[in-house]
Amino acid sequence: GFDSATINSEVMTYRAADRATWNAIFRAVPGDWFSAGPSDAMVRCLSFFRQHQPRRLLDVGAGIGRWAIYLARNGIAPNVALDSAARGSRVTAEWATREGLRVVAATGDAVALPFVDRSFEAILAALVLENLDRRDQLTAMAELRRVADRGAHGFFVFNPILTGTEIEALAESGNPTRTCHIESCTDDEITEMLAGWQ
Repeated sequence: GFDSATINSEVMTYRAADRATWNAIFRAVPGDWFSAGPSDAMVRCLSFFRQHQPRRLLDVGAGIGRWAIYLARNGIAPNVALDSAARGSRVTAEWATREGLRVVAATGDAVALPFVDRSFEAILAALVLENLDRRDQLTAMAELRRVADRGAHGFFVFNPILTGTEIEALAESGNPTRTCHIESCTDDEITEMLAGWQ
């Protein structure tokens, strides 16, 4: 099985500025982040993985582990929650420990996943791929295919498309994520990115 000690997280290529932003956000996580109910996408995700009952799932770009914790509470465990922000991984580990859940929290990079080939039967990438530029998106998808076992199922969630005006408004707002990279994708680009996934 996985534990934090067996995961090689030395390779980190995610934008340093973005990683620093997320580490800062995760230093003072609002209490309602832990108590908030699941989003519609999370409920659909749980239903999807209940159909397939994976023995081992990777949540890449897990943040503070909200999706991984929700899945584990509902029987999709053990799972590995990986994020590039070390502080997010620490929050995930503490949360899982408090609740007695089988979630392994790890720090690592989507473009250089610290796992051997075919380690997982299921992949979750929720609200993360749009934070990578096009080259890193393709590299991350190749990495996800590498660590996914044959016939693995994937659940991918993308943020709604922001207009240029919305992106400008976000940049001028007080939102702490305003400086993070956002890569917009057309429907065709998303379809191509996810080619071959069940």
